[in-house]
Amino acid sequence: MSPTRVELHTADMTALPFPDASFAVVTRALAIHNIPTADGRRRAVDEAMRVLRPGGHLLPTDFRHAGDRRQHLGPSATIPPLQRRPRGPRAYI
Repeated sequence: MSPTRVELHTADMTALPFPDASFAVVTRALAIHNIPTADGRRRAVDEAMRVLRPGGHLLPTDFRHAGDRRQHLGPSATIPPLQRRPRGPRAYI
């Protein structure tokens, strides 16, 4: 059975081609750290929040600059603390 409610899109993280409040969940897996500037990473987080529905979930899976994202989102963000995971195929589960 193939998923019918999941779509994969490739786009510029700092300028997403979607209307405001389009998604219940936004995830980025090991991508945002590739944006070379702090300003660019903040724009990417702002874009993710823009397309997120009220009450939605932002799930950035990345290991670099996480403190910057936490600070940018502010005290109302519920971001769990980083946890070191073992390397290997189960590292991202």
